[in-house]
Amino acid sequence: MLLQFCVIKLKHMKHLFILLAVAAAFSSCKKDKQADTKAASPAFTKNLIEEKLSNGVTKNFSYNAANRIVSNTTNFTLTNYQQESAFSLKHKYNSNGHIYELKNTVRNAMGKIISADRYFNGVLQSKLTFNYNGEGFLTKVTWQRIDIVATTEMNYFYQAGNMVKITDHYNDKLQNTYLYEYDLAAANPFKLDWYEFMQLGFVMDDQFGKFSKNLVKKETALDGNGNVYKEIQFAFTLDAEGYPVSLKEITTNNTTTYTFKFQ
Repeated sequence: MLLQFCVIKLKHMKHLFILLAVAAAFSSCKKDKQADTKAASPAFTKNLIEEKLSNGVTKNFSYNAANRIVSNTTNFTLTNYQQESAFSLKHKYNSNGHIYELKNTVRNAMGKIISADRYFNGVLQSKLTFNYNGEGFLTKVTWQRIDIVATTEMNYFYQAGNMVKITDHYNDKLQNTYLYEYDLAAANPFKLDWYEFMQLGFVMDDQFGKFSKNLVKKETALDGNGNVYKEIQFAFTLDAEGYPVSLKEITTNNTTTYTFKFQ
């Protein structure tokens, strides 16, 4: 009887050992998977402070203590941002003194801008509305002109955390379609729409929607009839931390080199 009890107990201990070993192996695999995921999505803390183009254009960006953009200067323009509960901006052209402003903004529960008024030289020109999905990505912008009967609508489409298409309609007629491809091995460290991919008229931060998670590698532009009229290749060079050091913007007839500084 004692011998039978010992045999049963040993069997139970053997089963327990196997279960513990399997659990430990599963836990180890889970940790490895989490580590891989973390490595694939680095936490970028630096801001873009300078962008220089080989065509002579230089852009400088400054930020407040909360890492929100407060100014963007170029050879031709000056943009100042009021980063308060009521966000606003003023965009001035140096050559002619014309001023565009975005004012009277309203936010949603996620802190995203959902409406704004756009002024030109102090006169209300357009009313804008912004729509977002549940993840915080911008999905639609509507520009309603006040001075003339005209409506522009931009629609944005996403796949796996990246913006893959924009459609541009003017008075309900399709004008342009933009398609985007990404380098899935390169995470996006930009906290600004530095290239103005969203085509809002200004360099914006994430108060106007989350940014694509990867760096873009190609843009294809099609007209309203679906004919391709422009292709741009983006070839980034990254530093050891994954920040872009330079970029070659390649079109059919031209190559422009960008250099970046992050801080």
